[in-house]
Amino acid sequence: DIDYLLRNANSVLVGLEWTRADVISCFAGLRTLRNKQGKASSISRDWKLEEPEPGLLVPIGGKLTSARADAAEMIDAVFVSLKRSTPPCVTGAQPFPWCPSVDWPYFLLGCLNRARKLGLDPECAQNMAERFGQQVEKVFALIEAQPELAARIIEDLPFCQAELEYSAQHEMAQTVDDVLRRRVPLQLLVRSEQLVQLHRQVAGYLGV
Repeated sequence: DIDYLLRNANSVLVGLEWTRADVISCFAGLRTLRNKQGKASSISRDWKLEEPEPGLLVPIGGKLTSARADAAEMIDAVFVSLKRSTPPCVTGAQPFPWCPSVDWPYFLLGCLNRARKLGLDPECAQNMAERFGQQVEKVFALIEAQPELAARIIEDLPFCQAELEYSAQHEMAQTVDDVLRRRVPLQLLVRSEQLVQLHRQVAGYLGV
């Protein structure tokens, strides 16, 4: 996959001549597809809920952007399978976790003003508001108690030191990778030599 992407990028972006040495990081995921012959790329990704045996519901295909709608359909199907009467799944009417209770422009303006007083730069502040929603106040509280946590983790990326401590202490992270890959995505954005010190720092937060 890396070679495929490099080959096609270099054919379009003439003059770059990227190689594997230019790749900072990569990741891959798994998707359940129908059992069909041929190349995986030719098999439909369309989501469908199948019941190969009575009571066994198997989601096939789908993608992250439709996961909430797919989950609602699965919940309804489970109740039907259990022969239980229930209203349709109501998740579509529920706000997302940490969703601000006020209009977004008003919420963002409040975050930017609060962040400025704490010494955060505007890019970090907006990134935090978009990622943490209402929980951002807890990150601000860490900075208020320890102003040095307003500093960026990596100079050219909009993440501040307080996010590492918050993620380690309040987002159920169990390992250093949980923090640096799954909470604050630095493993995807910086080279490995820059991560050595961060690993020690996060390990201290986690007590591992």
